[in-house]
Amino acid sequence: MTLARHLSPARLLLLAWLLGAVFYFLDYVVRTSPAVMLHPLATQFGITPLQAGSLLGSYFITYSLCSLVAGLSIDHLGPRPSLVAGCVILALGCLCFLASSQTGGYVGRLLQGAGCAFAWPGCVFIATQGFSPHRLATILGITQASGNLGGYLGQYGIGHALAAGLGITQYWGILAVLILLLAGGFLLLLRPQQQPTPHTAAATDTLTLLQPFRIILSNRQSWLAGVIGGLMTVPTSVFAMTWAVDLFQSDRQFSYADAVLVSSMVSLGWIAGSPLFGLWSDRLGQRKPVLCTGAVLMLLVMMQLFLFPDLLPGEISMLLLGVVSGAELLVVSISKEVNPDRVKGSAAGCANFLVFGCATLVGMLYNLFLAYSNSRPGTLLQHFQQSGLFFIGCTVLAILLILGLQETGPGRMGKPGRPAA
Repeated sequence: MTLARHLSPARLLLLAWLLGAVFYFLDYVVRTSPAVMLHPLATQFGITPLQAGSLLGSYFITYSLCSLVAGLSIDHLGPRPSLVAGCVILALGCLCFLASSQTGGYVGRLLQGAGCAFAWPGCVFIATQGFSPHRLATILGITQASGNLGGYLGQYGIGHALAAGLGITQYWGILAVLILLLAGGFLLLLRPQQQPTPHTAAATDTLTLLQPFRIILSNRQSWLAGVIGGLMTVPTSVFAMTWAVDLFQSDRQFSYADAVLVSSMVSLGWIAGSPLFGLWSDRLGQRKPVLCTGAVLMLLVMMQLFLFPDLLPGEISMLLLGVVSGAELLVVSISKEVNPDRVKGSAAGCANFLVFGCATLVGMLYNLFLAYSNSRPGTLLQHFQQSGLFFIGCTVLAILLILGLQETGPGRMGKPGRPAA
């Protein structure tokens, strides 16, 4: 604890936030890197590649559900034990991937989703403790960018490392050690007597275990922000991260290498877009107009990408889509600001749950839509355009819903501060 005694609380929170951003970076590495080792993992677990794909998808089951648990634990216990527990659970999940059985693989992937769920709510909580509300969206944008960088490197960086001779078991072992070191950093920097603050602790003590969820989920704005975030996430999570490679190959006749390159540009765009939109929102002091502008820009980019695909190279269109989709991060700031401070950890967890839950349900609808589209006659270009209409429709609906959002930014009506809940 020598370091904790020699640094001011503000410095400690800054360092803790940086560690939280590293945790979020590793969250995305764990989420995306198995995609580049699908066939080796299938061989290791003794299953088919299709079964391995289902195994990897089980990550989102525990990720969505444990987002609620993570937010609740942070509100009641503070970020120190919650983030340490998340790191330990994630490290155990990585170690389970050293097993040679399907059961071990499923247990490991479920633990990975559960552990990663603590990263984002923890970062949000620390950011609200250590930074001014006028900088919150910027800080969250930088945090999101760290995750996006992890997602990009998790696929291409780890893919190149594996091609250069890094073994799969060696990779998961190293990752587990790094995550456990991260847990030690949280133990060192987040002192129990500092988190939560006395004001927050006194308020939280008056809550029952489930009362934060009642407060948040009874707030119409929480649901509205979550649905808007989910709809704005669909073009990137469902299209760019799931179907883009296949659609560019089959409908646009791209080679596999070109399709992968074009699809990956969205992650690079996110790295720039998330902090830029956060900074813009903080400078303006408002969330709603910036979020709406981002959604309108998403709509324009997708109309060009799907309806007029030859106007710009695919790499440029997908890069622009990644940049403007960075505005989606603002729903997290809105979800936190529209609810009382004493439930801000739960608010971040609920926002994550609602966004990913909505995106998952809409993704299932897209699978049905795609099957219907495949059954209709038409050219390859027409099929590509029909697929794009689904994502364009999601963005149009998001724009309409944004009109019903409450402005929560620190500069609303020219007054700094937070809304009463």
